[in-house]
Amino acid sequence: MTRKNFLTVLIVLILVGITAYFVVESLIPSSPFIPEYSATYGVYRIPVYYPNDTVTYLTVEGVKLTLNNQDQNALQISSVYNSTFKVVPPWYYETQVAPLPNGSVSTVYVQAHEIYLGVETVIVPLKLSPGVYTIVFSDGNTFNFNVSLSG
Repeated sequence: MTRKNFLTVLIVLILVGITAYFVVESLIPSSPFIPEYSATYGVYRIPVYYPNDTVTYLTVEGVKLTLNNQDQNALQISSVYNSTFKVVPPWYYETQVAPLPNGSVSTVYVQAHEIYLGVETVIVPLKLSPGVYTIVFSDGNTFNFNVSLSG
């Protein structure tokens, strides 16, 4: 192999290596996805929208979650548990914008089985004793929150 051919092959290999490096680097996220959650436990008076276009105010005791669902199209709450308690919520209340009978639109709660993309507020109706609880989501993420006696 002549010196000219050797240099050509060497330059091609270097360019292929550099290109491969940048391709692999672009496929690996620079920072892992960190879900954003906040939770409070309490009693909430909420407007609940029903499919027949009626809105009824209900008093609901439970966990109010605000989360930014960035990566899961139909996120679900798999379970809520602590050392002595575990429940799989069959549904929860999620905020949505809905039309009212008078023609206006309002932010109300509807019964839901999954959490869609974006910032969402969800109330999981549960009666909990004081303690630390864990919420498990269908994407494998978990979130701990504390329930304490209010003073």
